[in-house]
Amino acid sequence: MDGNLFGRPSKLCYGSHVVTFIGFAVRLTLLTLVFGPLVAFAQPAESTQNAEIGGVKFSIPKGFVLEQPFPDSTAFMESRTRETALFVAVPGTQAIDDKYLTKLSSGLVSRFAPRQDGFTWKILQRPSTRPISSYQTNRGTTKGLSGNTFVQIDFVVVKAQGHEVVIGSIATFGAPQEAKYLFEVDGREYSVQAWEGLFGLIASITGEKHPKEAKH
Repeated sequence: MDGNLFGRPSKLCYGSHVVTFIGFAVRLTLLTLVFGPLVAFAQPAESTQNAEIGGVKFSIPKGFVLEQPFPDSTAFMESRTRETALFVAVPGTQAIDDKYLTKLSSGLVSRFAPRQDGFTWKILQRPSTRPISSYQTNRGTTKGLSGNTFVQIDFVVVKAQGHEVVIGSIATFGAPQEAKYLFEVDGREYSVQAWEGLFGLIASITGEKHPKEAKH
């Protein structure tokens, strides 16, 4: 435990964590080049339950628990380890702009870290990044800072099931003394658990198949 305010283990990719991330990143990059978007589903997280929000059906990845109700048309699923959470948001007629993403981020952090408030947000959109899904229309990262607490939200926007859907993950990273640096630096942090859950969640919404399923 690194002294994180919420008692959540740090997932900052320093030291021994670098090896874990590099291995994951290399595997993801090589497989994506061979099979295309959503290749990480070669090792999919099993879904244990189905749900629906705003007319969009999705499956809850194994290891995550869906919370009720769904405020602001946002479904929230926290991992059983409490290290990260996933979400599905259906904006409806709202534009998915910085104003919407800031409001979404504030709502997510109030559920993920309810004892901390007053976050400052920085939105980094990456529309030109190699798509994770064939249905992807946008992708980005939102960074949040409150005192000595840093949170990161990774999101992917897809057009599926007749709706624009924002799908993503939220996690805390780093020790308290690292929070300001992580917020200001251009780079982004990574949680293997969050991304593996996110890949499975996207596939359950878009209907894209796992590579081994596509062979049949």
